[in-house]
Amino acid sequence: SLAYDLGRSIASEAKEIGYNWLLHPVCDLNMNPLQELVVERSISDNVETALPMLKNQINGLHSEGVISTVKHFPGDGVTMRNQHIVTTANSLSKEEWNNSFGKLFAGLIDNGAATIMVGHIQLPAYQTEKINGHLPPATLSKELMVDLLKKKLNYTGVVISDALNMGGCAGYYKNELEVSVQCFAAGADVVLWPELAYMDTIEARILRGEIPMERLDDAVSRIWALRERFGLIEKKSEIGTPLTEETKSFVQATGAKIAEKAVTLLCDENKTIPLKAESSKKLLILEVGAELNEAKLKIMSEELKNRGFEVDMMDNPHFYSWGWRIDSLDTYDKVIVCFENRYFHPLGTCLLKDKESFAVWTANMTNPAKRICISFANPYVMDIYEEMSPVKINAYSVDAFTQKAVVKALCGEIPFEGKSPVKLNREELK
Repeated sequence: SLAYDLGRSIASEAKEIGYNWLLHPVCDLNMNPLQELVVERSISDNVETALPMLKNQINGLHSEGVISTVKHFPGDGVTMRNQHIVTTANSLSKEEWNNSFGKLFAGLIDNGAATIMVGHIQLPAYQTEKINGHLPPATLSKELMVDLLKKKLNYTGVVISDALNMGGCAGYYKNELEVSVQCFAAGADVVLWPELAYMDTIEARILRGEIPMERLDDAVSRIWALRERFGLIEKKSEIGTPLTEETKSFVQATGAKIAEKAVTLLCDENKTIPLKAESSKKLLILEVGAELNEAKLKIMSEELKNRGFEVDMMDNPHFYSWGWRIDSLDTYDKVIVCFENRYFHPLGTCLLKDKESFAVWTANMTNPAKRICISFANPYVMDIYEEMSPVKINAYSVDAFTQKAVVKALCGEIPFEGKSPVKLNREELK
């Protein structure tokens, strides 16, 4: 029910600023903890958990008249490669894919998926045709877009490509223009960010018979049906739909409920929680993350201060500066180590680099009995970096709702109800 309400909330806010089609939600499965694009954006690592929540979230979007996008077919999250940089692959066997991603996409199609985005992802189990000796990504593959998605899975909705200026579809043809043309020719009904010459080139190729008119007819019929389904044949006089006070309250209540239900206590070995200002008055929030700073966690700090705690904040403390005086941090009753290393911040890895690595080094030299570790992003951070910490919490987002929920849970005002959506304590991360 909360997934449905989330869909409604997102749709309502989208409509306020004039959007009727969102490239959302991410429907990938987080099978590889080192896959930076999927590690924080997917719902789960297994189809049984993900499918019902994705169905309900999409239903919530559609109930408000906003078009959803299931992405990224044939499924990201298996290998480590980032499709913004290079072509990635779903390396599962045919049986493995059918029982995971195949089951997921089939279920979402049966549920009325409006559009599906194909990614720059190979699926070797279902491909034989190559371009320049290499299996192409789904965005350039008729075998995946037409034979598998449109025919085998009987998908009658709109197929949209992922952005065609990404490294994952580069190198198969001589330039971006040819990539966008061949993406359409291979089966995409809508192409995302093509070259400016795309429309004229498509027209010329169809008129010359190089691209069959049937390919254009297929795309037009699917797009027209989508417009009819969502009442978008005629343009509306008003672009945006202002939120009512009732809807604003609904959105705020939904965000708070989701955050409070999500915060997950992984362990509390010494029964540290709940925190009490009477016994643990002086707190240090030690931030680990490329973009974490006092402003990012200001809400958490203020919420703790409002409950009588004294709070200091430290942004990515470098071990070379703090190693020789680490004992000075023992003046704090508790050191709350907060992680937030999101994808694209910086681009290239979900692991810590440079100042963040030095910061976690500093954090792990503090007295473990006083340490509370919270990840506001990557759910695998504790497996990789915090085996020795007695208190570990996953919170999944650094937004205002989550910061408030974390403080409530830390102070015993609400229970920790969250359950990990992914398998933790993975030996390959240790």
